[in-house]
Amino acid sequence: MRKVYGLDLIRFVCAAWVVFGHLVPSIDTSTAIGQLAKSTYAVSFSGASAVIIFFVISGFCIHYPHRDGRPVDLSSYYLRRYLRIGIPMVVAIILHQFPNLTSFNLHFFQQSVLWSLQCELVYYTIYPTLLLIKNRFGWTKLLISSFIISYAIIIILNARAGDYASYGIAFNWVLGLPCWLLGCRLAEKSDGLTASDVSNIWNWRLAVWLVSCFCLLLRFHSPIGYPYTLNLFAILVVFWLQKEIAYFRLFDHSNKTFLLLEWLGTWSYSIYLVHIPASNFFEAYLSLPQLGYFLNWISLLLFVLTASYLFYILVEKPSHRLARRFRRKESILG
Repeated sequence: MRKVYGLDLIRFVCAAWVVFGHLVPSIDTSTAIGQLAKSTYAVSFSGASAVIIFFVISGFCIHYPHRDGRPVDLSSYYLRRYLRIGIPMVVAIILHQFPNLTSFNLHFFQQSVLWSLQCELVYYTIYPTLLLIKNRFGWTKLLISSFIISYAIIIILNARAGDYASYGIAFNWVLGLPCWLLGCRLAEKSDGLTASDVSNIWNWRLAVWLVSCFCLLLRFHSPIGYPYTLNLFAILVVFWLQKEIAYFRLFDHSNKTFLLLEWLGTWSYSIYLVHIPASNFFEAYLSLPQLGYFLNWISLLLFVLTASYLFYILVEKPSHRLARRFRRKESILG
């Protein structure tokens, strides 16, 4: 199966965006420059928008091996996906609860980054059923129906919600389903993408970033929350990813910077899972001298990155190896 270059790199950038959005540096706001720096930083990193990109890429990766109608081997498919995402997630749940393990509960799912993983598990579970529906009615009807249902959920359950994950374990996945399905649809179109129109790739990247910033501004400075904007943002993401896929087919895959970012992307899931408990541990148990706002923030980021890599080596990578035992020759991406 042809490798789709660039997706791991994008995954890392999205994971970094989530980290930057959560681990905000302390900035001296006693001056006008400091106030401007804080405001600029605050609007620059929309972690929720990065999660939507994760959803689109996830749908792409799951459907890519079956884009030509190849049937899904249900037993090996479910074992692979549950092992690969489930083992690291269980360990991450424990880490998120530390040191309050005596009051362990799952309510925090929608109060932490882990809400998106619950959605992913639902998407993996219903994917074979979605394929049957797609084969019966086609992508257009399936996508339109999913968008209508997602906005109906918003209006009926909580029309004033600001955050995307505001509808509980029962309905968050319904809201995000159109984004995931858009990724599946992109997988079927990917073979026909050409590199004839990738000279403006940085314009597309800038557009995606600016729109994500605009969605964040609407979330915090208007009545229009993420539930209304991010599913529409996913449509822009699909057009952008088309450009990226075509672009990276012609890219120099031996480029050292590219290889580094692709490698970082292979453990972006660990970064996503671990950055909050790692930062909590850093702030609670590691006392650093005051090196200045910037250096202390860099120290925190380096600690989080190190902890994430250790988590990848000790937990995520072994779960991948275990999942591979159930892989067929037509391997799944991601």
